[in-house]
Amino acid sequence: MMIFDRYIGLRILINTLLVLLVLLAIDVFFALVKEFRDIGQGLYSGWYAVQYVLLTIPRRAIDLFSMSALLGSLLALGSMVSSNELVVLRASGVSIARIVRSVLQAGLLMFILVAVVGEWLAPFSEQLARENKAQAQSQQIAYQSDHGIWVKDDKRFVNIRNLGLDGHLEDVYVYEFDDQHKLTMVTQAAHVSYDEGQWILEDVKFSALSDSGIHISKQDKVLWDSLLNPVLLNMLARDPDYLSARDLWAYIIYMDKNNLDSKSYQLAFWNRMVMPFSGMVMLFLAVPFVFGPLRSVGVGQRILVGVLVGVFFYVFSQMISHISQVSGVNPIVSAFFPSLVFMLIGIWMLRRAA
Repeated sequence: MMIFDRYIGLRILINTLLVLLVLLAIDVFFALVKEFRDIGQGLYSGWYAVQYVLLTIPRRAIDLFSMSALLGSLLALGSMVSSNELVVLRASGVSIARIVRSVLQAGLLMFILVAVVGEWLAPFSEQLARENKAQAQSQQIAYQSDHGIWVKDDKRFVNIRNLGLDGHLEDVYVYEFDDQHKLTMVTQAAHVSYDEGQWILEDVKFSALSDSGIHISKQDKVLWDSLLNPVLLNMLARDPDYLSARDLWAYIIYMDKNNLDSKSYQLAFWNRMVMPFSGMVMLFLAVPFVFGPLRSVGVGQRILVGVLVGVFFYVFSQMISHISQVSGVNPIVSAFFPSLVFMLIGIWMLRRAA
């Protein structure tokens, strides 16, 4: 049985990687076409566009992997059905449940690797891509650290501790220097917004530094004359879908402590947690399909069915996510619900096929 497991696993792995390469090539091509439309904005050139797309490949591969696993397993098992290999195995006493186990064993190894890439490589390369693009388009120097975003604004350095997806800034520090690079003023604002071409600081504290000491003053609201580009900040905003699970959890804790809405981050976190399970469900679905309605059809029909199932699963998952954000459904429930529904459908189909 070890030889049997390795054989099925290798067939699924090879077909999954081939499908992934094809889907990735198509996705990268359309991404390049989209990025080339932005050439000419600031210093954004063709090289920056190519660099941006290349750096986003790890994230794109992860997004496409579940679909690739479904199509790859359909093709692998379908070819084994067409060549009567699975028929011989069934006749020799191998149960469908045993075949399912072999398929899931192969999937487990693949999705462990995907989880590692998704946790470490993809978030890093995605953020680097967004930073490079933002700096090229806005022509402003920006740096992202554990203490937020740092941006050079003429003779000032701006530290943004929390950048919301809606464009609002929280916990902003502005450090002003004179011509001798001596710190002269520290401005701290609890909230910053951009409205009709003007930055607005709220709940502001000024600390003026001089030889005689530090003079502190406060104001509720101040108009801020800054060259800070909103386009830069929009690009640097940390989309929950592109963060690692560790960063998402840290954001959730921070936002909950500060009474901020963390619902989108919670949903992204649990979607990240459920991703390996969702991928295993996609692999599992291939078995009842090849033993049931796709037993005697051609390769083209198997690909079509796989694409339709993958697209429907994606649309269904997105619909549940949006409903969850609006209705306040528990993020854990909304993250696992689509996969559980498809798993139950697969079990029902498998029982019929058996």
